[in-house]
Amino acid sequence: MESRRLSKERVDQISGGVFLIGLALLFTTGIGFWPGILFVIGASSLARGMAEGREWYSVQGALWMIGLGLFFTVGFNGGKNRIDDFLFCTHKRKNSLPVT
Repeated sequence: MESRRLSKERVDQISGGVFLIGLALLFTTGIGFWPGILFVIGASSLARGMAEGREWYSVQGALWMIGLGLFFTVGFNGGKNRIDDFLFCTHKRKNSLPVT
């Protein structure tokens, strides 16, 4: 397989495009900013590394960011409901006081 190198300018365009698309998806889907930005950074890092031809470095950094994003999304106790809320966007605030 022939390796084709992209210019630095083109790599920056690809990485920036992935970052901006990720931010747009982050704000339109309603996922919280804090864990969501980690996924966006991970995707941007992966795109940059793949475009530069440095797959291992991009995968390593992207997995760290995506892993941290999952860690903070699921929570420290790994509750099943938090995962379902994240995957299916069914998170709704519940009242702390019962309605009588």
